[in-house]
Amino acid sequence: MLIVGGPLTALPLTLFAAGARRIRLSTLGFLQYFSPSITLVLATLGFGERFTRLDAITFGCVWAALLIVALEGRFGRIRAPAVDAEPL
Repeated sequence: MLIVGGPLTALPLTLFAAGARRIRLSTLGFLQYFSPSITLVLATLGFGERFTRLDAITFGCVWAALLIVALEGRFGRIRAPAVDAEPL
């Protein structure tokens, strides 16, 4: 099993690398952020895992942080006016 385990693990990684080269980086980034949400939905609806109030709060905090990062990248930073340095 140990001998088969290495190639079996390498195959999905190789396929992911090949697929990642064929799509835009923005799409890849979105899919990497969206993937845990898909896993959560699959676990709760497909496999009957419990989804507690604490899970919902944590999930909301993660997506709120992602929203903040996305908005910061979208609108850019507010630049402070340049201050001329006075000679000493």
